[in-house]
Amino acid sequence: MPSNLIRYAGLSKLSAEEQDTVKNIVERESGKITRLLKNITDLVVTIKVQNSQGARKRYMIFARVIAPTRIFAAQTKEMDVRKSGDWDLPTATRRSMEKLVFEIKHRLKADTESWKRQGIKKLIRNRLN
Repeated sequence: MPSNLIRYAGLSKLSAEEQDTVKNIVERESGKITRLLKNITDLVVTIKVQNSQGARKRYMIFARVIAPTRIFAAQTKEMDVRKSGDWDLPTATRRSMEKLVFEIKHRLKADTESWKRQGIKKLIRNRLN
């Protein structure tokens, strides 16, 4: 995916090393997204840092893909502590991107397999007529 389609929000809260880590992981994982969706207009990655004054930082990363027909988002539940973020930045970034890829596959699967709900006989009958 071209890097001009990827936008970051909240990247300034991270150090230069952490910024490079996030950018590398997102660019690497965005290849999977471009294979699933051919016409992506934007990929937005939002980074939130919690407990920045304490000894450890907790990272929450939200990813969103904007396509002409739909918006796919990987948003974590804030009530679930285990899924809402991570103490390790690369792990949180990877999990967020994996959730986004899963969401895209899930939505596309529902669209492409509509023949299963209507039946294969009806599909063949419509093509013959």
